[in-house]
Amino acid sequence: MKRQKLSDADKAIIDGWVAQLPPMIARRAVRFFLGGVVSPNVLCNNDCKGTGPRGAVRVGKDIVYPTRHLLEWLAETRGLNAITNIQSLEGVIELSGGKAVPLPPWRRTASDGHTAGSV
Repeated sequence: MKRQKLSDADKAIIDGWVAQLPPMIARRAVRFFLGGVVSPNVLCNNDCKGTGPRGAVRVGKDIVYPTRHLLEWLAETRGLNAITNIQSLEGVIELSGGKAVPLPPWRRTASDGHTAGSV
């Protein structure tokens, strides 16, 4: 997979996303935090080939990635459109004490401001 070089504008977009996400993302949670643009299986296969995101660390049974390296890898391999199509994590995660905490589906807000379960 050929990697694209990131411009300063691309890095600025990634900086904005890094501020909204937790500092590390587990491979098994990547679908949730990145809106399904990449699967854990793709990351696993790329890690085995040595072409995955930099800085992967094993924590117990999980593999976690530094968020910045994961987003840079995604932008370099799939293009920045993969992450810029997701406008905001507002209503999907809650920042609690500086940490991103996934909201359960019944607490997530729809684009019209109503909770997902309300009419």
